[in-house]
Amino acid sequence: MNLLIACFLTCLIEGAFFCCFRSTRNVKFLTASVGVNTLTNLSLNLFLRFLIYHYDYDLVLNSLSVLGLEGFIVVWEFVMYGLLFGFSRRLFLLVFLANLVSYLASYLL
Repeated sequence: MNLLIACFLTCLIEGAFFCCFRSTRNVKFLTASVGVNTLTNLSLNLFLRFLIYHYDYDLVLNSLSVLGLEGFIVVWEFVMYGLLFGFSRRLFLLVFLANLVSYLASYLL
């Protein structure tokens, strides 16, 4: 999938997910969501493409867990949102679920 399309879909899916929750339904949070997701999505996809381009595809799949990288992205996004809006368990749960929904949707596509 094209990098920009993947990034757009991630921003759209996670933004829609966040809109489902009343406390996150504001312009500042949605703007931050677009920025954070653009940064993390493009970084992750460029990193994976670099590895696949420069190394054997099977080696990447066997030695590098995409789920592990997604876990890292969840933590990184939580830290970025936390710095902007305050840390909480609810925020971590929202970030985790938004990324899970986005990952599953991209997997199905």
